[in-house]
Amino acid sequence: MYSRADGTMATWAANGARFYFRSTAGIQLWEPTGKVQTVSPGLQWIRPWPSSDGSHITFSSLNAQGNHLVGILDTNGGPVAQASPEPRQNPGFLTPTLIWYAGEQLCTTTTPCGFGGPAQNGKFYV
Repeated sequence: MYSRADGTMATWAANGARFYFRSTAGIQLWEPTGKVQTVSPGLQWIRPWPSSDGSHITFSSLNAQGNHLVGILDTNGGPVAQASPEPRQNPGFLTPTLIWYAGEQLCTTTTPCGFGGPAQNGKFYV
């Protein structure tokens, strides 16, 4: 059994053999051997979703203006990729290589979104 006080926003990947979670250190990986390592320092992902083959995890993260950006973590150790430079939210894999996500209204320093975050703009993307 593994337990920690600051772990949140967790998901299993790689056919249930690896457990990824968010902590104050960033994204961490727990392996069945008991080893825990930081795989993406400082990243504070939201709603992670693994691909069915376990090779990637898609997620949202917040930028400085409060917009969500969709990222993709390569579970084989590759770099984190950004799916779009535009505000997007709630990504999920349709297949091991296709991601679905929703568009959202742009928050800026002059038009902040406030509590509850940005509203969806009614557009969806694959």
